[in-house]
Amino acid sequence: MAFSAKEFLDKMKSENGRDVDEYIREKTKGNVTGTAIGAAVGFFIGYRKGYSLIVSTFIGALAGNILTKAFITKKKDNNE
Repeated sequence: MAFSAKEFLDKMKSENGRDVDEYIREKTKGNVTGTAIGAAVGFFIGYRKGYSLIVSTFIGALAGNILTKAFITKKKDNNE
């Protein structure tokens, strides 16, 4: 079931009683790091092999994001 952005934000406020920005920041912290590392590795491989740097950086970022989502376990929501 698809939610609009407003419905999503309202649901997060009502369920968690926490700030929505904090919740989103917590959930995306690992993804940004994984994407940046993947982009750097892709850039390095593209540079060393002589491939297109833009394409290899994009593919590396995509692979980094996918691997991060696959291997990083989700944090449990604690009200600490």
